[in-house]
Amino acid sequence: MLGSVAGEPRRTLAAVAAAVVMVTGLAVASPAASASTAVSAPPVAAAELPAGTWWGVQGGVTTSNYNEYFPGYQFGCNGDQRHKGVDVGAPTGNQVYAWGRGRVVGRGYDPGGYNRWIQVYFPSVDMSLTLGHLLDGSELRVGTTFTRGALWAKVGTRADGLNHAHVHFRATRGNHGASPIGPCEDMNPFVLWDALGLPS
Repeated sequence: MLGSVAGEPRRTLAAVAAAVVMVTGLAVASPAASASTAVSAPPVAAAELPAGTWWGVQGGVTTSNYNEYFPGYQFGCNGDQRHKGVDVGAPTGNQVYAWGRGRVVGRGYDPGGYNRWIQVYFPSVDMSLTLGHLLDGSELRVGTTFTRGALWAKVGTRADGLNHAHVHFRATRGNHGASPIGPCEDMNPFVLWDALGLPS
């Protein structure tokens, strides 16, 4: 009698332990299952730039290529008269979307060149980008963080003395900080575009 009573708690304990293992196993398996589901799921919409954009510019078209030669161009490196950036034209006020995750590190107004501009930095690839010729009041404040597809700014206006409304993109390696990228410190913005995994 004592043996059977003593044995009963042992069997009960074993059953409880087995139940705990089963429950624990399910609890462990469940997140793994959902994690594998999340991995195999298609990327969320925020991973891409909005439809109808070119270089992130709503309704944009390339109007000047990187390193294009313009006789008399005053903003080239050491007087080489080459366009150190990419111009994407679009109607005034059209939206410009972020290429990836980063933060605003500079902004300002340069009446002789960039006009209204912001400087953004992408830590994941250690590169910076200046966006020039922006609409007044559309620029983000320094320290603002953003993700791909977020609104960066709006295309500027001809009132700044430009021959057409466009965004000027100029890129460089590293965190360029609060100063806009100069013509001898730049690289082709497509290098940054490609590094961020955007479609060519």
